[in-house]
Amino acid sequence: MKVCIYNAISIDGFIADEQGDTSWVNDVKAYEKELSKNSVVIYGRVTYEDLVALEQFPFENIKNVILTSKPKDFDYRVAEFTDLKPEILIKQLVFQGHENILIAGGGLTNSTFLETDLVDEIIVDIHPIILSSGVKLFDDLELKVNLELLKTKKLNDGIVQHRYKIVREEESK
Repeated sequence: MKVCIYNAISIDGFIADEQGDTSWVNDVKAYEKELSKNSVVIYGRVTYEDLVALEQFPFENIKNVILTSKPKDFDYRVAEFTDLKPEILIKQLVFQGHENILIAGGGLTNSTFLETDLVDEIIVDIHPIILSSGVKLFDDLELKVNLELLKTKKLNDGIVQHRYKIVREEESK
């Protein structure tokens, strides 16, 4: 099983501006390629609502899961809405036969999964823009995480993709 966080970020580490705008993101082909390697993608509620507004949801040929504190408020025909804790959700998905799971934010969702020590890799597509403020890649994260760079790749329009492995304490000794 592999759990991976994937996000487009500004060079100063934001996934959206203060109004939630992500119109500057233009790495769709790289994102779709990464989606195709996974059988599940997990979003937070705000990211889900942004994708619906942009008419980019649901993604085909992949299980779409949305974390929300009020799952009963949503239409289960388009996705699975859940308030399960990450540890339980991942166990459930693995039990269902899913091996590659992609987490695609937002910042609180990314932090929640990272804090539970369930994430194996982080992929960031760094866009050549400085936002100065907005939604952080990891919101309210109170954890130091060591990373090992696995791969760097230049994408279109000056975007650089970095793939990192999470270095667990037992691996760093």
